[in-house]
Amino acid sequence: MTSSFYIVERADLGSVQALIVANGIHSPLEQKTELVERLRCDGVRGKVLFDLFLAFGTKGRRYFFSEFDGQSLSPLERATEIPSSYAVCSAEMLKRHHDELDLSLLSNAAAFAIRQGYVIPT
Repeated sequence: MTSSFYIVERADLGSVQALIVANGIHSPLEQKTELVERLRCDGVRGKVLFDLFLAFGTKGRRYFFSEFDGQSLSPLERATEIPSSYAVCSAEMLKRHHDELDLSLLSNAAAFAIRQGYVIPT
């Protein structure tokens, strides 16, 4: 099985050490062992943000925070206010990989927006 997620690590993510973006209907947590290993190998420690829009198909339950201590992830906490830079970063990642995504849970309009790289507000 290929990965159900992408990991974005950029200096401009502020207090978030990594952004984990679902690339289809499967949550990245379904591959938790691989996810933890990749975070560990990348030296990520601290707050991580999950964008689960493609996994859940809903804007209302899209973003979640977790803490990674170098060994394990804390339980997810729903994030209600997200800086626009995270949404832009996620939109750029999804557009760059649009041909690899499973958009089956999205409406035609949302799928089009993802393929074009539009930021979909929560």
